[in-house]
Amino acid sequence: FSRAVLLLVAGTAAGLCVGALVGFVPGSAWAPLTLGGSLLVSPLLCAATGAVLGFLAGLLASARYVAGIIEGVILYHPRSYYGWKFWEDGWDTSGNDYAWEMIPYSLGSHRQSAYLLQPREGELETLWVLFGGNAMLACDWLVICRQMVAKVEEEHGGKVGFLVVDYPGYGNNEGRPAPETIREASAGAIKAVLQSVCSGSTPQLHLLGHSLGAAAAAQLAMNWTHCGLPGSPGRLVLSAPFLDIPHMASKMARSLLCHFACVCDEHFELQEFLHKQPLFLQSAVQRLTSMVDRLFSALPLMLVPLVPHRWNNMRAVREAAEAGWQIHVLHGAEDALIPPSMGQTLCQAAQQVQKEHAEGPSASFDEVAKAGHNN
Repeated sequence: FSRAVLLLVAGTAAGLCVGALVGFVPGSAWAPLTLGGSLLVSPLLCAATGAVLGFLAGLLASARYVAGIIEGVILYHPRSYYGWKFWEDGWDTSGNDYAWEMIPYSLGSHRQSAYLLQPREGELETLWVLFGGNAMLACDWLVICRQMVAKVEEEHGGKVGFLVVDYPGYGNNEGRPAPETIREASAGAIKAVLQSVCSGSTPQLHLLGHSLGAAAAAQLAMNWTHCGLPGSPGRLVLSAPFLDIPHMASKMARSLLCHFACVCDEHFELQEFLHKQPLFLQSAVQRLTSMVDRLFSALPLMLVPLVPHRWNNMRAVREAAEAGWQIHVLHGAEDALIPPSMGQTLCQAAQQVQKEHAEGPSASFDEVAKAGHNN
């Protein structure tokens, strides 16, 4: 918070100095006509205006910094491997012996590691890159990989591997999680695998992400060429994706307000009390409710300048679809954290882009009955 105050003071001081310098220019021009008075008045007026604007800019920067701290606490839940022995020597699945391998690499000065599950024998033909939720580690994918191996091999008819990515700050990785660092770390993990394991031809790469991992996967697909990754676009599977962080914040705030209203109504019987009031008072309450609803509808747009880590899935999915990725969205019908409507909206956006460009198969959406957010 001291940094937030410093940003506020620095913004005000910078605005004051810039305003004074800007005011000196017109002040000098008008000095002969005002007997030199404008040399004092114009810089003072511009300095005052600059100080106000600088204060507002510093206030926005301070608010954004504090919002970033709060967002980091809510959005990221790093866990460590300390004391964990999560990998096994391997297991027999579909008649093939699979084994884990740690893939070390670096992100600047920070040491990173990802984990590769691949057959012990044979050349890797397909590689799925897996991205977990905000509290998941690579080890949490083990059970899911056991279930996926046979199905994926049957579908692809070749050797299939899985690269499981831990975000910066998660597991044994150094650094801090953020959209930029996660994108760079994910690209670095893929490059490290291709260099160390896939010495021959590049396998077909597909991306699968759950919750926050869906945003990480979509972001990487959008920046695939920019990150210098090889190969053509493959499948992009998004499990329980959200639209972006401002929309999620608005949804959570609306849910908290609705929960508070329900608790109040349960304890104080507000609905029954309201029905006994005059019609003009009931009408006023209805107008107030409508006003609050419109405010929540506009809240995502209002939060955009304040949220450092936006994780804009709508933009990422559209650009990934335009680049040729085959997009498939999965969502639990009873997901109480991220509503299935967000997954449907993303799928429709991808379908619209694919319709305009007439490229590849249309994006698809599957709603899993009786499934929540993490099951």
